[in-house]
Amino acid sequence: MTKLLSAALCLSLASTAFAQDTRAVRLIDRAARAMGGRTALDSLRSKTWEFNTAAFAIGQEETPLSPARATFSFGRTVTDYAGLRQLTTQDARLVNGTVNRVRRVTLASMSMTETNGAFQMDPAAVPSGLERAVSLHIERIIRSAVHHPAAASLLQPRTLRGETADGIRMLLGADTVNVWFDRTTGLPLATETITDDGVLGDRRTVTWYTRWADAGGLMIPRQVDVEANGRLQVHTVVTAASVNQPLDAAMFTIPDSMAAKGPRVTAATPPAPPSVQVTMVQLAPGVWRAEGANHFSVIVEQPAGLLVIEAPLGTARSRAVLDTLRARFPGRRVTGVVMTHHHYDHSGGIRAYLAQGSRVIAHERNLAFIRRIGSAPKTVAPDALSRSPRSPRTAATVGVRDSLTLGDGPTRVVLYTLASTHAEALLGAWIPSAGILFTSDVLSPVPNQPLSRFGSREMVAFARS
Repeated sequence: MTKLLSAALCLSLASTAFAQDTRAVRLIDRAARAMGGRTALDSLRSKTWEFNTAAFAIGQEETPLSPARATFSFGRTVTDYAGLRQLTTQDARLVNGTVNRVRRVTLASMSMTETNGAFQMDPAAVPSGLERAVSLHIERIIRSAVHHPAAASLLQPRTLRGETADGIRMLLGADTVNVWFDRTTGLPLATETITDDGVLGDRRTVTWYTRWADAGGLMIPRQVDVEANGRLQVHTVVTAASVNQPLDAAMFTIPDSMAAKGPRVTAATPPAPPSVQVTMVQLAPGVWRAEGANHFSVIVEQPAGLLVIEAPLGTARSRAVLDTLRARFPGRRVTGVVMTHHHYDHSGGIRAYLAQGSRVIAHERNLAFIRRIGSAPKTVAPDALSRSPRSPRTAATVGVRDSLTLGDGPTRVVLYTLASTHAEALLGAWIPSAGILFTSDVLSPVPNQPLSRFGSREMVAFARS
């Protein structure tokens, strides 16, 4: 009797799995037909579209909850699927009013960007990421699902934008992608991926596809909106689209003189993840600058321990800084870290300090933001903080309103609020004994470029106040 029940249960489970797989396949087949059919998807060699785009700089707002500032662009992208290459030409109006004319040619082996007539080879991450980026185009996702239905599993229906949608989960190379379908048309409605983010923790990216129209035998969405954790990141309106147009090979040419200067990527030698190198430079007695990449930290030796000013970029850099400090100053702990402002490139490394119990000093308006960093879920890439029994929600934080003195005597550091259009609640750190003022982004000298007139005025006003 037990064997019969066991066999019946196995048969029931197998039937349920088969039914689920069949339903997933039906969703895929219906989407393929709605987009023009399997033949149209298989015959897609190239796609050309012209676009108007507003890209919102999430993580670069005036305050953590302010609307993100937008860069407005219009241009044209040609994607050669058969040759795995892409060309984008666009005019972009930045938030400071500057208009850049940009042309980027990306091949599987190298990539070059021309900005206002100046040429530069791109980092190896750009060409090495091309195949993955192209595989996430909605046309390629559905084509992959058609040919590999076993990689898809059925999701429970979900309410999206007020309507019930059916979905599948796709294993697509290194990515797991949820695809949601419109019940009325059968067309893809949205895709969803979850990746790791130093500030947001699990970063849920939802890409919406609407206003589908024929582009020459294949349906293409004429509006694409990308959201990150519920906030609009990119809004694109496609003003013209076509597929399988004749392509001039010259448009993808990278001059030999430029190619010789850039990194080359091959399938046999993919680029290794860049290691974080930290160099300690002494600025004055007891004052050091931790250099590495394009963001710096300042370390001040105080009687109670080490004070770190700024934890930029991400956890990898913060770990490298902390490892360097343990080697340089054995037995001395980091008692505190100063966050000058909330922008993600300046707060992305805070979690490493929270994990070891260092107090975080920031403008009082940013304390809630720090607590959100500490409590963000990290399921994609768990880190020391997410595994720590110490609760990040009760992490020691110190708020600055107008000014705050940390320590006393010759190694004291005075934090001041610095009024700036770059961000609200921004701090500058004054080290009197060294005559050093540390600021972030307000005034950033760049070779062969004039200083920002706004930043210069703000620094003068700050010094006079």
